[in-house]
Amino acid sequence: MIIPGGLVRETTIIKHVPGWTILDSLYMHNGTYYIVTSNPPIDPPQTKYDPAQSSFLNLPPPKAILSKGYDVYGARGGMGNEPMRVPDEQGLRYVSTAEFRDLFGIDLTAKEEVEEWRVHTVPGLTFILNDSPQFITHYYHFCAELWFGVWRTYASLGGGHKLPPPTRVLFPNLDSAHWRDYANMNQLFMRSLLPSTQMLFSHDWYDWVSLSIPILFPRVLIADRSAAMPAYNYQRFQRTAAVPFGLLIPHGEERGDWWSPVRDAIRAFAGLDDDSATARTTRPVVTYLSRQDWNRRKLKTEDHERLVAELRKLEVELGIEVIVVSAENLSRWEQIRLVGRSTILIGVHGNGLTAELWMNLGFRSTVIEIFYPGGWAHDYEYTARAMGAGGGLKHYGIWNDQVLTSPGFPPPSYPPGFQGNEIPVDGRTVVNLVRDRITAAAELDDG
Repeated sequence: MIIPGGLVRETTIIKHVPGWTILDSLYMHNGTYYIVTSNPPIDPPQTKYDPAQSSFLNLPPPKAILSKGYDVYGARGGMGNEPMRVPDEQGLRYVSTAEFRDLFGIDLTAKEEVEEWRVHTVPGLTFILNDSPQFITHYYHFCAELWFGVWRTYASLGGGHKLPPPTRVLFPNLDSAHWRDYANMNQLFMRSLLPSTQMLFSHDWYDWVSLSIPILFPRVLIADRSAAMPAYNYQRFQRTAAVPFGLLIPHGEERGDWWSPVRDAIRAFAGLDDDSATARTTRPVVTYLSRQDWNRRKLKTEDHERLVAELRKLEVELGIEVIVVSAENLSRWEQIRLVGRSTILIGVHGNGLTAELWMNLGFRSTVIEIFYPGGWAHDYEYTARAMGAGGGLKHYGIWNDQVLTSPGFPPPSYPPGFQGNEIPVDGRTVVNLVRDRITAAAELDDG
């Protein structure tokens, strides 16, 4: 059988920033990826493998595309063990078309059809998510970091809601028993967003590795946490998903709301009808996700009670709907439906705020995150700001009676008390902020 000649060709890098790369015609053999190029070699030529430098002109260094997929740890936001994570030539190689011909007997310059026994083609679009298991089984890191970055990278191709789903998602460093999170949100996300996409894991990867001929991926998106970490935007925000924001979205597409294809799919699967008259005319909903039933990062009991009392007063004053609930007492669908119709989401720093991903965006849309005074993490702040750039989602941090927001937020800090159960908050400060967000937007609506 003959493989169409258009598929078997040299590799093209379509989109790239550190840790996030889209390529056409990527090859793999015996566990080694091959980027095949006709670009001239660097001068002087490379005499030994260097993960920090490409051996060919105008190509990124190997360590900016791929790592060994190990856990990250140590100083500088996990950069401490970087030297042991960079790839070697068993992981990723750049080779010329002549070298590829000598290795595998396939001449990519001949523009001739190639017999199927020489190369095994894996058709369609493959997402290769090369992270270790370290962060995968956490709802925030899986959905709001890994997939947030994946979709931002993919969206840079253009097409918005018309982008086709990947044919398969491959986790080469993960077995099939270790991608689900304790709250069962990862699996809900995957099954509702990509119901027809095949999920492959380490044992599937080794099946391919064991084949005696090269594997051809016609189009592939590679995501690699370790490869993204040296980039400026990671160092600035401690979020790997910040790095692909260096890839531009086609002007005007989705009105800047690049995340909407994902959000809309999850909201629709949860039964939220954004086109109904009820959805367009409903009164503002303020949801306080309480952690008081959880085992850490709780408000002082008296401060929690005062906050709830102040929110109830505001409910009467403005005619809004206030909901106070513990996320763990809701089903997965109830969580998405509740936050999905919320105008303002309030909570102590924690996994429940990942649900901001499913909020509808608008003038009033707001996330209010309560920290132990002096503590800060970029997780939900960065996600809200990155998601709201085109459609309006504002984030505020609270240090007791102090309000913080971009660009005046502090650097990440985790002081004693950050994870504790005596976090103070001034309820009036929170409620005054809610009032300002509701009424200011109402004045804007009135012209």
